[in-house]
Amino acid sequence: MTSKPRVIIGHIAGVFGTQGELKVIPLSDNPDRFPNLRRVEVEGLGEYAVESIRQGPKTLLLKLLGIDATGAGRFPGRNLTISADDVPLLPPGQYYHFQIIDLPAYWADGTYLGQVVDIQEAGASPLLVIGEARRLVPFRFATVEADRVVVELVEGLME
Repeated sequence: MTSKPRVIIGHIAGVFGTQGELKVIPLSDNPDRFPNLRRVEVEGLGEYAVESIRQGPKTLLLKLLGIDATGAGRFPGRNLTISADDVPLLPPGQYYHFQIIDLPAYWADGTYLGQVVDIQEAGASPLLVIGEARRLVPFRFATVEADRVVVELVEGLME
């Protein structure tokens, strides 16, 4: 049985105060996600109920149910994730990174390029990182078609 994909929504940067609150750097472009957050998984530590979340001076301050100041010390450096099933639907033609990473990529003529292994944010167009050779392809030259990425045959992108 495979587990459902997880989506990183924040990084725990440290502990705040004496009550076990965690300083969280948001890694989500959905600002409404955090006030409505009820459960979250901490990578490597399991799932927790959210007791409270509030805006801190530079980060969000997250209090997990049952975690005191002593227990909070094992959380910094870890990511907060949610199930991919819990992310909002996007309009047609827009994708989350987790939906594209691991898809096979092909030139428009059907030639296999490799798997999409990463996506790097770079100016106006994210870059798809494809295959073991880590070929960089601007996303604006690619389309997602069902279960694969198709890259336009643009001069300069080919070897």
